[in-house]
Amino acid sequence: MIRLLPILTTLSLLSGPALGQATVREPTVGYLDITADVDFVEIFLDGRSLGLTPFADTLILLPGWYHVSFFGPEFKWSHWTHRQRRTVTNVIEAGTYQVLVQPGKTTSLEMAWLDLERQLAAYEQGTVFTALIGLGMISSAFFLLSRVN
Repeated sequence: MIRLLPILTTLSLLSGPALGQATVREPTVGYLDITADVDFVEIFLDGRSLGLTPFADTLILLPGWYHVSFFGPEFKWSHWTHRQRRTVTNVIEAGTYQVLVQPGKTTSLEMAWLDLERQLAAYEQGTVFTALIGLGMISSAFFLLSRVN
C-alpha cells in the first residue's frame, strides 16, 4: 500500500485539480435578448424565423456573429423597379442588425420597426414629389412646343 501512494499522488497531480478544488470552465453559450418597438412583427435570426414579437425568453446561442432582421430570405423584390430596389435595399439594411453574442454574456438588441415605416413614408413622398416635378417638366415642354408653332 505504501508503494502505491507515490503513484496515486503522481496520477492525481497529472490528471487535474484535487477533489477539493473547483474547476473553472469557460462559458460555452451566450444570451440574446431581443425587443422591438412594435408587437406582432416577425423576426429572423440568420434567415430563420424566431416568431412574432414580443419574445418572452432570452435566446441561448453559441458565441459568434448573428444577423437579426425584420426580413426573411424569401423576401421577393424581382417585381420592383431599379429605383424601388435601391430604396428597399436601404430599408432592408436599416432593418437588419449584426449582433455579437459573447460567451457568458447577455446582449440586448432593440429593433426599431417604426423607423423603417418612416423611411418608407419618406420614399413614398419622394416619389409623389418626383412625379409632380416630372409632370410639370413635361407640361412645360408641351407648352413651349405649342408656342413654337
